[in-house]
Amino acid sequence: MAFSWKAARDIMRKDSSVSTEYQRLEEFVTLVFFRIYNALEEEWADEADSNGQSYTQAIPEEYRWNSWAVKRQDGTSLTGDSLVEHLNNLYRYCATMSVVGLEPRQTIVRKVFQGLTQHMRDGYQLRLLVDMVNELNYHDAKQRHLFGQMYEEMLRIMQSSKETGEYYTPRAVAQFIVCMLNPGLGEKFGDFACGTGGFLTSAIDHLHRKGIVTRKEVEQLQNAIVGCELKAIPYLLCATNMLVHGIDNPAITYGTAFSKNINDYDEKDKVDVIGMNPPYGGMTTSAELTNFPENVRTSETAVLFLAYICKRLKVNGRAGVIIPDGFLFGSDNASIEVKKILLKEMNLHTIIRLPSSVFAPYTSITTNILFFDNKRAAGAPEGFKTKEVWVYRMDMPEGFKHFSKTKPIAAEHMQVVKDWWENRVEMADPSDDPAKTTYKAKCYPVEEIAGSGYNLDLCKYPKEEEVILTPDELIDGFNKDFQDYYKNICQSIAGIENIITGITTSSKSGNLSCVCDNLIHLISSFPDKLRKSVLQEAIHGNLVPNDIPEGEATAPELLQQILKERQDRENKEKGKKAKKLTLSTIDEEPWELPDGWCWCKLKDIIDFTCSGTTKNGNIALESWILDLEDIEKETGKLLCKKHFGDVKSLSDKRSFKKGNVLYSKLRPYLNKCIIADEDGFCTTEILAFDFDPIYNRYAQSFLMSPYFVDRVNQGAAGVKMPRVNNVEANDTCFPLPPLSVQHRIVEKIEELFSAINTL
Repeated sequence: MAFSWKAARDIMRKDSSVSTEYQRLEEFVTLVFFRIYNALEEEWADEADSNGQSYTQAIPEEYRWNSWAVKRQDGTSLTGDSLVEHLNNLYRYCATMSVVGLEPRQTIVRKVFQGLTQHMRDGYQLRLLVDMVNELNYHDAKQRHLFGQMYEEMLRIMQSSKETGEYYTPRAVAQFIVCMLNPGLGEKFGDFACGTGGFLTSAIDHLHRKGIVTRKEVEQLQNAIVGCELKAIPYLLCATNMLVHGIDNPAITYGTAFSKNINDYDEKDKVDVIGMNPPYGGMTTSAELTNFPENVRTSETAVLFLAYICKRLKVNGRAGVIIPDGFLFGSDNASIEVKKILLKEMNLHTIIRLPSSVFAPYTSITTNILFFDNKRAAGAPEGFKTKEVWVYRMDMPEGFKHFSKTKPIAAEHMQVVKDWWENRVEMADPSDDPAKTTYKAKCYPVEEIAGSGYNLDLCKYPKEEEVILTPDELIDGFNKDFQDYYKNICQSIAGIENIITGITTSSKSGNLSCVCDNLIHLISSFPDKLRKSVLQEAIHGNLVPNDIPEGEATAPELLQQILKERQDRENKEKGKKAKKLTLSTIDEEPWELPDGWCWCKLKDIIDFTCSGTTKNGNIALESWILDLEDIEKETGKLLCKKHFGDVKSLSDKRSFKKGNVLYSKLRPYLNKCIIADEDGFCTTEILAFDFDPIYNRYAQSFLMSPYFVDRVNQGAAGVKMPRVNNVEANDTCFPLPPLSVQHRIVEKIEELFSAINTL
């Protein structure tokens, strides 16, 4: 074909009024929609004529594609400002056109154009774009097939745009889900957050592979798809995608799926098969929440969609739904209730755990596929429709460390899952200790899951322990790898130079691009690895000399001082109700400490100020507020302070003091630490080191160390990204040095980090 998405983008980039990929996509696909719809109306008119019937086109003559878009040989084609004005009028007409008397398949025009905007203002560039789209002959079966391929490529390219990446599910994953659900002709397939229609087109392709020959089969295909999409641009993309795939009157609703009480759906509203990747995060209005029972109401739309899907599924219907990890281990009320629904009212028979990089680089959220049916499994215990849940962990294919934009997940990568699906066996991970056996695939009886508090976080990915080398070892390894990569690059360049000069040589240095990528990764990852190495050496007591001045308290003596100060504070605040404080017992020391140091539990030396209120009398009107946005994502530095003038607005904020260590417990700032430079209040949970004997910058270094980060970053209740686990943090062993050693460590860390930051 003469036109392509890349060429179209090049034209639109010359129009300054179309500034984003999102707008360019909308502009281009709208013209494509006009072109395809015009061709379909011509086909419908011919079909009616051959049957001796009349056909009235939905779009009046002046706005039909052939009237304004086709380039005229006499040079009178619409262009410049006249073309822009005509397109604006066309958009307005389509968005407000009357649907009275129209056939159902004609009403799609009005549905599509509600919410769309004509962006281009350069009528001459717009003319070039129209001419490009006009070269498509949609009546030609071969070109129609080629256009379908081009459309798919366009959607893949648009993944990389942050504005539209939310609408994309990897084709290989959608195809796998549809294949396992195996929809048949005569069944309705639904996706109620369908985006650009990836699941729907996969279902259409699946049905085509089964063979569609008779008129009845064609009619069944036309009625096979049900969808819903909230946003205008993905709705346009989906509607056009349906036309490309031969669905003349797609039953795709423009709007929210949550507009109706989920208990009000009757049998005619339900579908046989559902394949979905629901949106994650809080995007639900308070009005929409009232359409759900109180026990499942939550701000997490993924959980709401699961409850919704269960109500839209026919008896004996089946579903495959992509869901984030957090739902599996979520212990909030809504998550537990929905998991009960899946096990008691549905037959949740299979969970496929997907590698975290399946959606890379657009999101790092780890996802899973839940497969369930609306029927009772044979042998299910009383009170449940589920008998057992098979869980299978899909590991990365051999030769892949992770999927990426240039190496995405492909259909062949899912074959190993298909093979297991047909022959379900338990698969244990290799282990030297039978008592610590973990599983790649396992069958869990529903009673066991219910007994665990409905925890579905099973067959987890083995956690790869990061090896933290000493700074000397790390630098030596870096130098060696750098020299090897540099040598290979020089050999490759020399080989190219020899070929240019006519000398035939062979190079064994491998692919130049791959070597360069490895070198770039080596250089970019080195500073972070070096910081981790420095912090690890610091808390092991290997970074500075550990001698202490005569007369200074050793760490055990320092710990007793801290305990006394805590007890004095407890006695002062609570009087007779004060409890007696004791030091925690250390069952197993993580590593051997230098002389003069000692181990303690983190809860022995810190306050977790994760709740509480401020008293109006204790603050001034000119108080400063620390918010999440005030913490720099990469360094954890305090960037700015938000000013609140109304004391009452601070009633639910947490207080901190100058010198406290503030430790963010929420994404995306998890494990970021700062030292407070003024007294104030914090809207996020913090760990506050509030005892003078503890040199806070040493404590901050410990909180940022690989040891602590790895221990507490395990996740907690909820569907969203993991938070710090308070229990793990409280019980973490803290290596306490004498005060003078703490000062030395901090000074050395700051000196080294300053040097590292210049790399």
